Amino acid sequence: MLVTPLNGLTLFVPVIFPGETFEIYPSFRIFYATELGFILISLPGVFLLIRVLGRSVRLFHRNLIKIMQMHLIAVTVSEASRILAVLYETRIIKRPEDKFDIVVFVTVAARFASMCSLLTMIPAMITERSFASHFISDYEKLPRCWISFLINAIAIVLFISFYILSMLACMSPFFIMVVVLVAVLIMTLSSVTIIMVYRKDVAILSDLTNKTGVSTVTYTLSLKFQLEENVRVNRLLMFLSMGYSVWGFIGCGLNGSAFMFFDATDPLGHLLYALFNNYAALSFAALVWWLLWMIGDLRRLLRSHFAFCCGDLKINVERSSVISKESVHRIDDHFNQLYSAWTP
Repeated sequence: MLVTPLNGLTLFVPVIFPGETFEIYPSFRIFYATELGFILISLPGVFLLIRVLGRSVRLFHRNLIKIMQMHLIAVTVSEASRILAVLYETRIIKRPEDKFDIVVFVTVAARFASMCSLLTMIPAMITERSFASHFISDYEKLPRCWISFLINAIAIVLFISFYILSMLACMSPFFIMVVVLVAVLIMTLSSVTIIMVYRKDVAILSDLTNKTGVSTVTYTLSLKFQLEENVRVNRLLMFLSMGYSVWGFIGCGLNGSAFMFFDATDPLGHLLYALFNNYAALSFAALVWWLLWMIGDLRRLLRSHFAFCCGDLKINVERSSVISKESVHRIDDHFNQLYSAWTP
């Protein structure tokens, strides 16, 4: 959708209002219902995940945790603003058809500007791991909080700038295709970079462990521990980055195709747009709850809740058994009294 909030300035806002599609295909509302369901499932999980990450200093370095938390908050803003956008797209909230609506514009801008943080998430983590490799000797001892603040600040500037440039540039399908290709290229380069960092740390760790003398780094026990930590986290980031690249390629294809190849009133373009939003919401919900499960807090929560329920059930069973035994004793005493009263 092209909007003109200021005189002479036209902006591209990636939003579709499928009003005619709803009238022709009422079942199309199912896509929006499922998307809202996925978003509502993910929101409690992401708040729990942000809190859990703050206590996971044994699993990840504090700088990496802050970077992950910032990007999770950005994606959460994207998902939350999508709820309001859905209300406008489905006409639950009416919007003026003949003039610029600032609420719709801000909502969609917040949605896609925050979603652009997905482009900086993996590169930001890779940058933090590069600092960890550079300060390998004392990275665990010295906090160096400036690293996370610097990376987060640069990431925020980059993904907001990317969205602003997209709004200004995407006046035609060609420019939309260029933006999509740039996004895919960033994801691909992220995967290649983390693989290179991972292989470098593995090579240094192998040299130190086997004492081949190839590495120029002085061997210490703390250095070996730090390298093992880097290798563990980089392995996780490597698999996450490769999956992220595949996910991003599919997502960019769905979202870009909806605006490049179809008119704003084409039902097939509306379908691709709805599939992209469902795809993003489902992926985010699955990722959040999978991370909670892998970190272990979800398993501990379920285990403690299950133990609590079983404990209550056991107490209730024991109480009922005690009550039943007391009732039996009372009945026996009553019949014994009757027997003694009638016996001559």
